Amino acid sequence: MIQVRCRRCGEVVPASDINMDRLFAKCAACNVVFGFEGELAGEGGAQGRGGARRRRERPQAAQPRGLAIEDWGGELRITRRWFSPKFLFLVFFCIFWDGFLVFWYSTAFGFGAGNTPFGLVFIFFPLIHVAVGAGLTYYTICGFVNRTAIAVSSGSLAVRHGPLPWPGGRDLSTADLKQLYCQQRIRRGQRGSTWISYDLNALLSDGKKVKLVSGLDEPDMALYLEAKLEEHLGIEDRPVAGEFQG
Repeated sequence: MIQVRCRRCGEVVPASDINMDRLFAKCAACNVVFGFEGELAGEGGAQGRGGARRRRERPQAAQPRGLAIEDWGGELRITRRWFSPKFLFLVFFCIFWDGFLVFWYSTAFGFGAGNTPFGLVFIFFPLIHVAVGAGLTYYTICGFVNRTAIAVSSGSLAVRHGPLPWPGGRDLSTADLKQLYCQQRIRRGQRGSTWISYDLNALLSDGKKVKLVSGLDEPDMALYLEAKLEEHLGIEDRPVAGEFQG
């Protein structure tokens, strides 16, 4: 018999909050999800016959909308369109944000703000808002035209975003890929608002973690990408500490 204790608060986790298939537990006391494969290793819990590690069985998932998949056997190409309804909201937000800044500067220069030292405050004070507006406007435009392409061929995995430039491109050797996993990100605003997004990450053979695709709105998209790539690469799905399982 073995008891699983929370790694943060030390409380014993009841059996109802333990997932033996995926070797993860949820602590009701502090609301933390953690892997416990190490605790079971000594008891043989994570070992199958002959000492082999347990493989997770993954249910078949339907292909999400917005994905185009080209599979030629030895080569795989997945293309994801960025657009989602949130970009429609961002269009109106950018119009309001940028429009206010245009009004601000037109008013400031209309009153000769650049001719006095005090008036310069009205010019330089909103610059950080200008930077935010420019970045958000560019992101919104990218949301309408950009796509993310993941290509696996000739022993390499490449991630590209375009046609408009965007950071996050990757070039990895498939021989270095130990595991793929999804991660949930939760951001909370000052007024209680919450934003949840999902990332697809790669765990390399040297222990380094690399982000492949970030900012996915739906968990099904991240989990499907993980499953499709692992299936093509022949990677057995195993638990990774801190991953999102759906």
